[in-house]
Amino acid sequence: MQNEFLKAARSDRYYVLFWFALATGLRPEEYFGLTWSNLNPEKCEARVTQTLFRIKGGGWRFEEVKTEASLRTVRFNKALAKALARHKRQQSEQRLKLGQKYQNNQLVFSTSLGMPLQIRNLTLRHFRPILERAKLNTKMHLYCLRHSYATLSLLAGVDPKAVSASLGHTRVSFTLDISTSICFRS
Repeated sequence: MQNEFLKAARSDRYYVLFWFALATGLRPEEYFGLTWSNLNPEKCEARVTQTLFRIKGGGWRFEEVKTEASLRTVRFNKALAKALARHKRQQSEQRLKLGQKYQNNQLVFSTSLGMPLQIRNLTLRHFRPILERAKLNTKMHLYCLRHSYATLSLLAGVDPKAVSASLGHTRVSFTLDISTSICFRS
């Protein structure tokens, strides 16, 4: 089903974000807070050093990750690295086109104006329509991409300890528990 999801997402402006989320298992707050300085497409890796925190009543800020285990480097494949490089070029073109209207927060994934994404908006305007096009359960949430990453990795024979470290978990048992909540099972 992950293939159906990605196929349906291909036409969405956040296709690379959804692919990245499914391929790395990062939490939405982590990939929303990912900056270009923490992404290295040449090495096919991203360093998780912060999250994007939404302030009640409006606004946002970067926060440190909550645990030592959450401070990590995740890897991804070369095809995704190429897609991220194209995404960066497109984002730079958008920034130049908009000039001062663009708020350059150095975010890898942002709105068309450079502002941080919001889970609710991304879910309602992009994620759910993709689920509908793919004929998947529209009650799923962005964390399903993370849970699916865990289960698909384990089904592929990746060592549970390595999957746990990639997810930023402190306990392998927790990783094994969430892997039962898969949303995209092939």
